[in-house]
Amino acid sequence: MSREGWVETFLNADDNRITDVYLTPGGKALSAEVMKLASRQLQRAVAGLEAADLDELTRILKRLIGNLSKLSIE
Repeated sequence: MSREGWVETFLNADDNRITDVYLTPGGKALSAEVMKLASRQLQRAVAGLEAADLDELTRILKRLIGNLSKLSIE
């Protein structure tokens, strides 16, 4: 992403073990475009679902995320 000019990296001033990463103006523009595309895809994916179905989907996805966060990376 740095090669493409989307991000800039700097050593953290307080702790040089940390690399801070910042979006460039080009990275911010790309991010905004990606978010628009993702939003459109989400709207297409949930088209026709009732509010109760979306609530249940959200509940299940949160449980899945919780389960996955407890797993060690193998």
